[in-house]
Amino acid sequence: MKKYIKEYLKLLKFTKGYRCLLALAAVVMSISTLFDGISLGMIAPLCDRLFNNKKIVIPGEIPAFYLLLSIN
Repeated sequence: MKKYIKEYLKLLKFTKGYRCLLALAAVVMSISTLFDGISLGMIAPLCDRLFNNKKIVIPGEIPAFYLLLSIN
């Protein structure tokens, strides 16, 4: 087990000059994932409208979980 940890630490030394870039990439990927989820959430009401002829419901207020995400 210690052998694998030593190898992992050796690999981390190669990222020393790129840590800020890696952190920025992780933040941007997180934001991208959030927008992918939102876009999928917008497709479902459209499909209901097309296939079932249901009315598209637009919420009157922002969901609580979204407010918690925007605070952090």
